[in-house]
Amino acid sequence: MSKLTRRDFLKEVGAGVAGASLLGLAPGGVLLAASEGKPPPNIVLFLGDDHGWADAGCYGDKIVQTPAIDRLARQGMRFTHAFAASPTCVPSRSSIYTGLMPFRHGAHPNHSTMRRGVKTLPRYFQELGYRCVLANKMDIYTPEKSPFEILRARKIVNPQEKAGWMRWGLDTKALEPLLGKPGDKPLLLVIASNEPHVPWPQTPAVDPARIVLPPYLEDTPKMRQQVARYYTDVATLDREVADVLAMLDKHGLSDRTIFVYSSDQGPQLPHGKWELYDAGIRVPMIVRWPEKVMPGSTCDALVSHVDLLPTLMEAAGGEAPPAPRTIDGMSYLPLLRGKAGEHRSEIFATHTADNKLSIFPMRCCRTRTHKYIRNLVTQNKGFFRDRTAAREVGGKWVWPEEELYDLRTDPSEMKNIAGDPAQTKVLEDLRKKVVQWRQQQGDTESPSGV
Repeated sequence: MSKLTRRDFLKEVGAGVAGASLLGLAPGGVLLAASEGKPPPNIVLFLGDDHGWADAGCYGDKIVQTPAIDRLARQGMRFTHAFAASPTCVPSRSSIYTGLMPFRHGAHPNHSTMRRGVKTLPRYFQELGYRCVLANKMDIYTPEKSPFEILRARKIVNPQEKAGWMRWGLDTKALEPLLGKPGDKPLLLVIASNEPHVPWPQTPAVDPARIVLPPYLEDTPKMRQQVARYYTDVATLDREVADVLAMLDKHGLSDRTIFVYSSDQGPQLPHGKWELYDAGIRVPMIVRWPEKVMPGSTCDALVSHVDLLPTLMEAAGGEAPPAPRTIDGMSYLPLLRGKAGEHRSEIFATHTADNKLSIFPMRCCRTRTHKYIRNLVTQNKGFFRDRTAAREVGGKWVWPEEELYDLRTDPSEMKNIAGDPAQTKVLEDLRKKVVQWRQQQGDTESPSGV
């Protein structure tokens, strides 16, 4: 899919950036005259569900309709290389809520429970004096009672649309009392949408013929119809974002609220969800922080979802837990303040299983230029997996133990070069990184990883 370059995007929002410079913003995005001693900011973390990183106008897609997300990008910082810790919901969200990678918090298979005693985002922020509310979707399971205050904000949408499925939507009106009377404490509000998780609307509002498919999706009428349905659900997600932004404006909260938009992982399409390719783990990430983050700015640094917790803690005036002793995440507040251009040299991600589906444990290391994937088993168990790297042997699909992709020449990760003698050094270096990282994580379970 086509992507906007940084230059193209800044051209589009040039007027907004110019206006920001008149307010006294330094080139990196910090307000030169920003006053200190203000109350801690409110924080809204809005999480889409299975929304791919490239599937928004501000990320270069010219077909999907995302005016609210695009407007948010014009008002804040757009990250181009943000990554989930896992391509499935519970491991990914648990990493967001703990700052820990899946093996350290324990919920590495989807729909599993974190280890007892793992400290979560609401505990950290309650200690900072915040009221912590989770609206709509949970997907965080702890042995102890969740310290989040739960706001019931779900509604059934078209329950007969697909046999055996109920479509749940976000009831944004349920947020009105909370935002209308936020109380005397700063607010940390996590809004967990159900969109664009399957089932997608049966009748797409997007013309399938206009969609530009990435090379890893087979160009068939059925695939085009699927993507068109997915895009229709992305538009629903965008309307929810618009409703929340409008509510913040209505109650005068926008100027004193950090608003973060991201997604837990990529869409349920081949090469996406359940996979460690970028289509599965690379996510949209936009941070709007009035008077602190340059409107319309773009950050190309490698960041992980585990970095979000310490970043928000420091933004709230707290001290982030040390990494890697306590958590895996590292604050990227310097990126937001324009005081740094790089953050991580590589990111890691894991997949284990989705209950009895997609039992295909794998680990990856992704640098700026390469992706290494270690498949801990080589035959899929219980569910379809993308077959890009596989070969058929005796009527069964078999995957290589190792996959290596040069992202400079193969950004769609279509050609496995792990067997290329010219890539031996890169392969050995990344293999070593994964081995050492797994040891550090305590990822020493059976090869199945389950």
